Parts: sequence; structure tokens; C-alpha cells
Amino acid sequence: MATPTATPPNKSNPKAGTTILADPEAGVFFDGDSGAYDDALFSPATFARAATDLESLSEDDFAFYGREGYLAVSKAFTQAEVDAAMQGLVNLASGF
Repeated sequence: MATPTATPPNKSNPKAGTTILADPEAGVFFDGDSGAYDDALFSPATFARAATDLESLSEDDFAFYGREGYLAVSKAFTQAEVDAAMQGLVNLASGF
């Protein structure tokens, strides 16, 4: 059965700290140090463009979204809304 494992990050192992699904009995390991991905994939050149909140969205923001397919919004939800959504996900995952 596959079990998640993690190694703490350190200077000698830059990929440490990532979770690896492993099935030791079958000798199967996913990701980790497999070298299957170019290291640049996990090193973004820039951060996502973000609007401050929903009320401040501009025509330029909508054009960016139309062109790029995403637009982050820093304060789209209140902390209470985020907390309620997180609790909902915990309940869903727990079967409540």
C-alpha cells in the first residue's frame, strides 16, 4: 500500500521536504528524486499577478485574466469565510 513519506529540507538534498508516495513492497516511488521533472518547473521566475480585492478589479485586470487565464485576488474573502471553508473541507474529508 502506498504511504506518504517526507524528508526534512537540507543543503545537501535540495529536493528534501517534498512528500513522496511510496509502495516499498512493489518497489514503486513517485516523484522525489526521480529526475522526471526539470528543476525549473518548481522555481517560478515571477509571482502571480494579484489584485488587492474584488472591489478594486480594473479593466486591465479583466483583460489580463482573459489573456492569461488567471488572476489572483489577495483579499477575495474575509478571514471568517476562509475559516468556514477550511472547516467545511475538514468535515468533508472526515466524512461529517
